[in-house]
Amino acid sequence: MTGRTSQRLRLLCWEGYHTGELLEPFNRRHGVQVDAETLLSDAGTVAALAHGDYRHWDVLNINNAYVCDYLSPLGLTNPLDEACLSGFAASPLAGFERRKGWTQSPDGTLIGVCQRFGPFNLVVNNRRIDTGSAEDQGFALAADPVHRHRFGILEYDRF
Repeated sequence: MTGRTSQRLRLLCWEGYHTGELLEPFNRRHGVQVDAETLLSDAGTVAALAHGDYRHWDVLNINNAYVCDYLSPLGLTNPLDEACLSGFAASPLAGFERRKGWTQSPDGTLIGVCQRFGPFNLVVNNRRIDTGSAEDQGFALAADPVHRHRFGILEYDRF
């Protein structure tokens, strides 16, 4: 936030990232008012940004592959201050270094920060599989041969 002249920050994000629970501590700490709007799809947001349909945003919360593969090559990203974000940009755990590429433009400039990693939610019919089992076993349930042809798994090319 150093060097910023405006006391407002424009955020385009997925639902849930603009709740008061998340934004109010940030607002108090930095004295910045966050104006947020919800995006509905990565692909739709990228298409709209590419065609100039959205006003300028200071922060975009979108899946990294869209930033690296589409927005950056179109010149629609700005480099981030690596010194300011060094604690956030560093890989949190050994073995996750491959995700560093998701935060960089093709020339290696920092354009994003990985905010999370891990499995997506697993949706189950809790009349057939109890919630505790789903929480404990996660996708192992889908891998179990007894459940063959009972699960659909959403797979992303770059994820």
